[in-house]
Amino acid sequence: MNSTTNITSAQWIQVGGENKFINATIDGQVFMVPFDTNNKHYVEILKQVADGDLTIDAAPVLDEE
Repeated sequence: MNSTTNITSAQWIQVGGENKFINATIDGQVFMVPFDTNNKHYVEILKQVADGDLTIDAAPVLDEE
């Protein structure tokens, strides 16, 4: 992947109250991206965040009753 990868949205997904995945739209496709430095999408997301080109939105707040 390179800087031509078009990531149009990214949002944390929590499991058990902890961020575990990133739900991201990449080149028009939705991916559940795991925290894995061997995953090319995860690496590209981190790069774009570090470059200031992408922000990862907070996880949705789910009501537990």
